[in-house]
Amino acid sequence: MSLREIRDERGIEWQVWDTKPTLRLGEEVAGAHLHEDAVEGWLTFQSPNERRRFYQVPAGWNELSDGDLLRLCEHAVPVQTTRP
Repeated sequence: MSLREIRDERGIEWQVWDTKPTLRLGEEVAGAHLHEDAVEGWLTFQSPNERRRFYQVPAGWNELSDGDLLRLCEHAVPVQTTRP
């Protein structure tokens, strides 16, 4: 797993990493279902107040420019976090 840190135009820092699921399509663990889009993994974008997923990890994503990663972040799907 690679980890990148980028800063958007508002000055918000995002950590970016690739996530590989441990579930397989159709499996269920503790009520979690793996959606078809997530079978091959996703890029996780996390800022202090938000988490997003970009499905279908692009090949060589960790070598993309910060600008290209920020464009992917803009199209990533917001996800609910379980922070206290």
